Amino acid sequence: MNESWREVKSDAEAEEFAAGIEDFPVRLGMEFCSALKSGDKLHLLPAAVTPESRDYWGDFQWAVEKVRSIQRLGYGSIADRAAGEDRVAYFKLISKDIEEPYQVNEDVPMVMIDAAAILTIVQRPDGQWRVHHLGDYVLPEDAPL
Repeated sequence: MNESWREVKSDAEAEEFAAGIEDFPVRLGMEFCSALKSGDKLHLLPAAVTPESRDYWGDFQWAVEKVRSIQRLGYGSIADRAAGEDRVAYFKLISKDIEEPYQVNEDVPMVMIDAAAILTIVQRPDGQWRVHHLGDYVLPEDAPL
């Protein structure tokens, strides 16, 4: 599967772009990361995470620092589903630490884009999607489904 890379220049741009996305895990991933990057909507984030991961997130400050540390933050335009489990999605945070700005005008195979971090998003039994983890992939057998 191919995926293009998009640099996020501002929180407003990320929110506007996310509003037009039909794949809810992508929209949730962009809005969640935008809130972490800006740091001004942290009070809303507990409602966006799984109950099982609430202690993991704490006050979200470590996650704020993690997201802000990613140079030239960009997001993948799709959330890959876990093999054999559509209720687990992986949203990619991508770093493009370069000197000159650029825009990708064609699809770039995702295997060629290294993710700086992965946001694991799971679909709960009630059908709602919630963020579970930031960092590496969480396998379906370790995710609260």
